[in-house]
Amino acid sequence: MSKFEKRFLTFLHEQTDEERAAMEASLDDDTDPSQFDVQANSPMTDTLAQQANQITAQQAAEMVTVLKGWSTRLDEFADFINKGPDSIQDILATAPPKTLLADVHGSEQRKLAPLATLLSGLSHAFTGYAANGKAPELAGV
Repeated sequence: MSKFEKRFLTFLHEQTDEERAAMEASLDDDTDPSQFDVQANSPMTDTLAQQANQITAQQAAEMVTVLKGWSTRLDEFADFINKGPDSIQDILATAPPKTLLADVHGSEQRKLAPLATLLSGLSHAFTGYAANGKAPELAGV
């Protein structure tokens, strides 16, 4: 549990003398006011904080996996567009003249390279987010 969380919980459980007197006045005569006293740093509070940290870490790990998957698929698609002998760019560039693929090459070639560049850039951005997407480290856990 972080220092801030501990201080917040301590503050949350603190009572002023006026609040304590009002609470005691509202109790039945046979009720002991000390039964309502709670320690801010109880084992239950620490356990709940640890569980929250574990959930946060698990969610972060799942999100990192998703980003890495997206990055891989974007790289594969960018390669499909503009890399290697089986890429769209290469097939269109080597198309025989006066064919459907030659027509597509003439009108759409200018779009393919920038598209592949944008996809690669997005892939690298996702990879960067995934590298920095570790769960926050909380002190005391």
